[in-house]
Amino acid sequence: MPDYLLSQVKLIAPAHALHRQAVDIRVLNGHIQDIQPASSLHAAPGEEVISYPGLHVSAGWVDTHCVLNDPGYEQRDTLESLAASALAGGFTDVITLPGTEPVQDNAQQVRALRSRAQSLRVRLHPMGAATLSCAGKEMAELVELSQAGAVAFSDGLNPIQDAGVFMRTLQYLALTDGLLVQMPLNAAVEGNGIANESPAVTRLGLKPSPVLAEVLMVSTCVEMLRYTGGRLHLSPISSAQSLAQIRQARAEGLRLTASTFPQYLLLTDDTLAHFDTRFKMRPPLRTQADVLALRAAVADGTLEVLATGHAPATIDEKRLEFDYATFGAPALETAFAVAWTALQGHATLDQLVDALTSAPRRLFNLPQQAMAPGEPAALTLFLPETLWAPAPGDIHSPYRLTPYEGMPLTGRVWGTLMGAHLHRNPLL
Repeated sequence: MPDYLLSQVKLIAPAHALHRQAVDIRVLNGHIQDIQPASSLHAAPGEEVISYPGLHVSAGWVDTHCVLNDPGYEQRDTLESLAASALAGGFTDVITLPGTEPVQDNAQQVRALRSRAQSLRVRLHPMGAATLSCAGKEMAELVELSQAGAVAFSDGLNPIQDAGVFMRTLQYLALTDGLLVQMPLNAAVEGNGIANESPAVTRLGLKPSPVLAEVLMVSTCVEMLRYTGGRLHLSPISSAQSLAQIRQARAEGLRLTASTFPQYLLLTDDTLAHFDTRFKMRPPLRTQADVLALRAAVADGTLEVLATGHAPATIDEKRLEFDYATFGAPALETAFAVAWTALQGHATLDQLVDALTSAPRRLFNLPQQAMAPGEPAALTLFLPETLWAPAPGDIHSPYRLTPYEGMPLTGRVWGTLMGAHLHRNPLL
């Protein structure tokens, strides 16, 4: 089992006495053995020294909104390619949506998934379906799903629309302090819309998806939470209009949390001018005013978690007319760079790292990853000042389609260290 000495790396760990200082970290037998000020530790025989200009280290990052395609849609992404994407993006933990085939709506399916994931070098935490087949009609056996290892409950990309089912699910989960994750989209208002309802999109002749579809669902969720109690997480928020309702609900003491995806912090609906289906996303990209409001919401903690929204598709699903192309894009590999490019000057690096580490662990009741001697190593190594432009070779899902190809970004993942397993970006 290889051992490592991380030499003169900058520690980003607010709870640690050496936070934001250059440190040396020794990892023996897959565990942190020591953390000292830089140049205090010296390599022992056989240790691999990790040293790189500008290298930062934090606890391993957690993605809280990842589309799982295996089993059922392996042509888009397998468990193995998902794990490769996660490690390349700096994520040691991935929380997956339940929309596989068959759906993760029973204990047997969750146990089988967890068993398959044990061979991966990332930790996979499945959500269980909130309703049978994610159909929004009949509540799944939530207690059995939780006992099987489901960390939360959601109908994923098919958010619950029936108010009665939604209410009863929240009431039931309130008894056990379970977490319901809801994509805030009203399907009836969204209709067949595929792009933001805005002047820019109207000129393109694309079917509009009104912001009202999100705002109305957020309002419904807040009112339901007031009535039922419990815990509710909205993911993703894409519009400025949703934020006031979330802030008010949180001010009242409701246990409401929310996240956004990196694309909504950087991209606007202007990117659709060339009908490039790589930018076709659900919810759709919004306006510059929405982008600025979301950045501010990350900075003030209204959006306390940053998820990736990783949703790869095949080349056949994307190289169609815009109306018919599939929503989504791979996002794990580029999430940090896109978010940090967008947030510089609006939020701090500490805030971004917290949104990727401590905050998601608190929300989903995962153990906090302590940066302390004796703890298993689960570390993300990254370069916040490195400039680069993603290329297809940086993407690990089968068809390597990324909306950020050739786009200048700031911040790059150097690698991840999970136990004794080091994954290093081969291009660095």
